Amino acid sequence: MGYDRNGAETEHIYDALGAISCKDDAKVRILLDRTLWPDYRYLMERSGLATPCAGKLTVTTANFDDIPDTSGRALKMARPLTILYGTRDPKMTQFLQARLGGGIDVKTFGAAGVTHTITLN
Repeated sequence: MGYDRNGAETEHIYDALGAISCKDDAKVRILLDRTLWPDYRYLMERSGLATPCAGKLTVTTANFDDIPDTSGRALKMARPLTILYGTRDPKMTQFLQARLGGGIDVKTFGAAGVTHTITLN
């Protein structure tokens, strides 16, 4: 069996991307934790895996070390928007949820539960 980077990574970005709705012709907007950018690029450009939502992704990176700034940016972005980030701290997700208000959907990915998406509709 060959090396499967997605299976070996703690941040299950590919699984999270595959769970994002790609219906209609609308762009799929993602606010991505900048620390996940190298893994995202590898999966999209070199892994050979099929690209979820091919041709529809618009990815913007953000510094999740500054949650108030990041959540403020997210609130100003067009909908639907999926926030994709990695953390082991459940308080970070709770804080983001409180800052973003209602109408959100939270999902967790990976055996370690460190990759999360929050979708704003």
